[in-house]
Amino acid sequence: GKPWATGQLYLEGYDALAGGEDAAARAHAASQKMTFGLVVKNYLQMVLRELSRRDAEAGYGSRDRPKRSVGSYDVFECESMSVPNVSAEVWCLKGAVRASTPPPSDSVCLVLGAGNQNFLSLIDVIDRVFQHDQVVLLKHHPLRPFLYAPYERILAPLVEAGLVRMVLDEGIAFAEELCSHVRVGHVHVTGSGATHDAICRTLDASGRGAGQVGVTCELGCVTPWLLCNGEWTAGEIEFQAKCLAFSKKFGGGANCLSPQALIVDDDWPQLPEFLEALKRSLRDLPTPPAYYPGAEDRLSALKGEYGPGRCEPVAGTPHPSSTSEAGSSTRPLLPVHLLDCGYFGEPDFVAAGLRKEAFCPALCLVRVRAGNDMSSFLSQATRVANDHLEGSLSCSVSCPESAKGSEDLERAIEALKYGAVGVNCSTVFGYVSSTAGGGWGAYPGLYTRENCGSGFGHIGTSRAGYAKSVVRSASVNTLADISSVPPALLSDILCSCFLSSSALQAIKRSLGVLAAAFFGLFKFSAGGPGGGYKAL
Repeated sequence: GKPWATGQLYLEGYDALAGGEDAAARAHAASQKMTFGLVVKNYLQMVLRELSRRDAEAGYGSRDRPKRSVGSYDVFECESMSVPNVSAEVWCLKGAVRASTPPPSDSVCLVLGAGNQNFLSLIDVIDRVFQHDQVVLLKHHPLRPFLYAPYERILAPLVEAGLVRMVLDEGIAFAEELCSHVRVGHVHVTGSGATHDAICRTLDASGRGAGQVGVTCELGCVTPWLLCNGEWTAGEIEFQAKCLAFSKKFGGGANCLSPQALIVDDDWPQLPEFLEALKRSLRDLPTPPAYYPGAEDRLSALKGEYGPGRCEPVAGTPHPSSTSEAGSSTRPLLPVHLLDCGYFGEPDFVAAGLRKEAFCPALCLVRVRAGNDMSSFLSQATRVANDHLEGSLSCSVSCPESAKGSEDLERAIEALKYGAVGVNCSTVFGYVSSTAGGGWGAYPGLYTRENCGSGFGHIGTSRAGYAKSVVRSASVNTLADISSVPPALLSDILCSCFLSSSALQAIKRSLGVLAAAFFGLFKFSAGGPGGGYKAL
């Protein structure tokens, strides 16, 4: 019976103080609601644009031309990203032809819900219905049953039209029964490689394996973060270090785009300054609970591969809503561990942290010797990322402003075989690009059913030959700094504005939020029960 945002607080461990109703917990819940609403609204608007300009033969109207060509790619501009000073491009392989829409079928697409973000499963459902013309059965993830109610309300028109149904999770046997059902003609999952393999085994056992039931999936990735050498200002070092630190700490590392391998030039003179700034940010930013099941065990196993000499925990301040007055927490509070892999290619190099997505607060340091030469570094780092890290979902490249637009940088962006490339930003903006005409998914053509990697297929754009989205930001972009959570009142006002269909509606909703907050505070000051912002 709790609101879905409260359910998330309890799941993620933000519930130790006053049942999760302290100011920090309210701010976290309000920001999650704002993010949820904005992502879903923008994705629906993107789908409307896609459907309105689709062409039966070419996939797009004749006036939609690439803004430039780069090697084997045609590059298209995305719509506005709704993020200040951040732009996105879609890179499509030349010569590709958009696949024809399959004939109507009486089969159902089974969507297995994601466990780590509230909006992911909803986006998957919308994508399968509108972009792939499929009827969808959504099985919610066992960690997030509280999403059933808001999804039911949002999807009501599709449910009433007979296009969507939902069920809660009832265990592994139930999921296997759904996968093997004769009416299921496609399975889509956001999860791990192990989940993909279990789906395939279930389909094989039911006699409906390869070729009979389609499988698309967004799976994990050992996400690389390439740190360019060159001349950096102190401000650039501080901002990019903070960006990396927040990206690693967010969600306790339980995200498919969480950076896991920091690739650096050990000959870069400013590397010690950057690493110190990184540790400072890791200490200063609040440490969220590592709520995802198995995080402690996965981190412990990785630490065992590296030993104390190569493993440095960087303890930060626990998130204020995650500890009780006695100092306890309902979820593990794990510091980010820096794991020094050593010099790539040398005998004592430890590659254990590069073979599998950690899904915990671990960040591997991969050193190359590039003589402080950007061309040499980016060539080596790109090769390491493409050939020696598991997965191809997304990666980031940090560089000083002086390197923007350089041939070396552009060559690296072209060469990186990742479904999203973030320049001077986290690839959380790579996912956001899927709401602005970009896409999100593994780089195409790399994997097989037996070696699933980061998966097959993508959400977002229906452009023929889609390969990757490239998102660019400035080396210092405070307007796109997402490391601080705004107060709950501000998030609710912004949510009211973003999700309104007109200026008048936005004003009315914002005034309602302010009025509720005012009278709630008045009740609280008078000693009324449930006063303050809790009443909202």
